[in-house]
Amino acid sequence: MILVSWVRIPAGSPRLTCIFFADAQLNPNAALITGVVCGVRVEDVEDPLMQKIRYLDKLIDELARGKAMEKVLRDT
Repeated sequence: MILVSWVRIPAGSPRLTCIFFADAQLNPNAALITGVVCGVRVEDVEDPLMQKIRYLDKLIDELARGKAMEKVLRDT
């Protein structure tokens, strides 16, 4: 069990994922992230929660492809 927002939730629960991403404080420049992850264009995702998830997917995808953190976290 993991204690999140004072509610006990079994590890791996879909509710845990929603709480984690809903409360996540993303970098203000996250809205500048563009591209396609898993066949979905990140900038076209309408649901704010799902868009946060896709932003992080894109970050992980670029790091996994060997890009340096400095290039991934590029300025405007």
